[in-house]
Amino acid sequence: MKKIVYTLMIGLMASVHAAPDVYKYVDEHGNVSYSNKPNGGKKIDLPMISTVDNTAPSYVAPPANSSGNSGSNNMTNIVNPASGSKRIILEEELKKERELLAKAEAELASQTQIRLGNEKNPLKKDERLLPFKETVEQHKNNIKSLEIELNGK
Repeated sequence: MKKIVYTLMIGLMASVHAAPDVYKYVDEHGNVSYSNKPNGGKKIDLPMISTVDNTAPSYVAPPANSSGNSGSNNMTNIVNPASGSKRIILEEELKKERELLAKAEAELASQTQIRLGNEKNPLKKDERLLPFKETVEQHKNNIKSLEIELNGK
């Protein structure tokens, strides 16, 4: 245990010292540039940046009763097409998509009534409305896919 703690402490100390020095230069025209070389520039201290891996873990469905147990496996019931749980989940998703579609259509209708000052050309307005139209179409496609899944192919 002590070896692990010491190893971590040494690693942390090494990472703190590994941060490069950054120097800021301002020329006679007021242009600002940064470098890692101290050629007359003023050294600046930058805060350490911490990073977090934001990738989602991949999901692997467990094998259905691979050990020969007849006990129920909740995850298997969710992904089993014959299960009533899947239908309930799909119906809930369909309900949410319909609500999102209604909101998206209302927002599109609202935005359609607005004309901004730089939209004298109708193409400018169409360009501004494109993301709203795409959102509506996406929700319609999602609803269609969910209905196909619920009702069979």
